[in-house]
Amino acid sequence: MAKFNHYSIPQKEKEKILNEFYFLVGSLKNREQVTNFFKDILTPSEIIMLARRIQIARLLLEGNNYMQISRKLKSGVDTITKVQKWLKEGFGNYVKSLEKITKREKQGIKETDTDSLQGLANRYPLYFGLFKK
Repeated sequence: MAKFNHYSIPQKEKEKILNEFYFLVGSLKNREQVTNFFKDILTPSEIIMLARRIQIARLLLEGNNYMQISRKLKSGVDTITKVQKWLKEGFGNYVKSLEKITKREKQGIKETDTDSLQGLANRYPLYFGLFKK
């Protein structure tokens, strides 16, 4: 992502624009809206850079070391170090989100299933089990 000094923006203005951004992202209703939103506001390389950080986090949580990750993803050690720092010092949502994705993968739920009837059946098997013939 492009380098930008966030200290150059006054704190009140920074809070205002970040709150607006978080509200916009939080108001997105499904995967298609999220995909289109990020395609609209980010360049393809910025999207890949964000996605790579998630891959790095996942590999770190799986116990891979920096050199293994660097070789596998062709990523710099500095980036891996930053992701490790976010995993340790962040608010925990990085880890929670990755755990949720891993859990869904183990259950065989694909991301595209969440908006479909089958996706609901996968998420709430007992409820849908009552209606099976």
